[in-house]
Amino acid sequence: MFFEGSEKKFEVIFSGVDLRSLGLDFYRNLVSKSGAEILSQVSNEECDAFLLSESSLFVWKDRLLMITCGKTTLIHSLSFLIERVGIEKLESLIFQRKNEYYSHLQETRFVDDLKILKETIDGTYLLFGNEHEHHNCLFHYNKPYKPIEDDKTFELLMYDISETSSDFLIREGHSPEEIRSFFDFERILPGFEINDHVFEPYGYSMNAINGDRYCTMHVTPQKHCSYVSFETNIAIEGNFMADILKILVPESFDIMAFDQDIKNVIPVGYSDRMKFSEKLDCGYHVEFGHYFQRNNSAKRPRKI
Repeated sequence: MFFEGSEKKFEVIFSGVDLRSLGLDFYRNLVSKSGAEILSQVSNEECDAFLLSESSLFVWKDRLLMITCGKTTLIHSLSFLIERVGIEKLESLIFQRKNEYYSHLQETRFVDDLKILKETIDGTYLLFGNEHEHHNCLFHYNKPYKPIEDDKTFELLMYDISETSSDFLIREGHSPEEIRSFFDFERILPGFEINDHVFEPYGYSMNAINGDRYCTMHVTPQKHCSYVSFETNIAIEGNFMADILKILVPESFDIMAFDQDIKNVIPVGYSDRMKFSEKLDCGYHVEFGHYFQRNNSAKRPRKI
């Protein structure tokens, strides 16, 4: 069974509106525009975190982050959001879409999404990576914006996890607690409230929040197309990334980091195949890298 784990993502910042006040019905409608649905929710004083049938939605007072996978049409959710809230209140927008294993099965391609975006938004498109291999397409709003000091994002995208990890994660009948224990979340994410879901026959999604900090993980464990993503706005100096890589031992992984320095966080045993760095006109500094196991060069990332 194949499932397209590769994600589409947008993060928007608005002024003059409290996004959390828009209500659950609004967000159910927003999510449905992508062809997904809300499964569950956790909230604290700073953030509402929604676990979706295909990934996650996080809502703060002034910003919103939505991630979807599978065959979802995230661009329709973004268009709905901007239309309802008002483009005049939009301060920052970043829309991303990473390469898919089977892009021809998607409802839209990035070029289609880009055409929709450019109908209403003055923005710039960049390609991080190799368009014939691993890459991440990024579109950003050209309106000048200065991120606050701790506005950081870190994305870890892992491919071809170890056989041991895959064997465990495709085993049917796991409880959420068993998978939390496998990933050692209690140690890696102390103080976070976790909301997670185990899919049938396998697959796993997790949201975690602590104040305004978030983490989210999505697992597609099938051996022929295994893919795991982990994203957070925690500063990576603590190098929890090494803990996750030690558990999953992927043959390769991508890093996409916003206003974070990644040069000292790559674990021993991995080498870079490509690296890109760019200062965006909208204020963020982005680093992208693709890394592979040095002792497994015969199994370098397959071309997409």
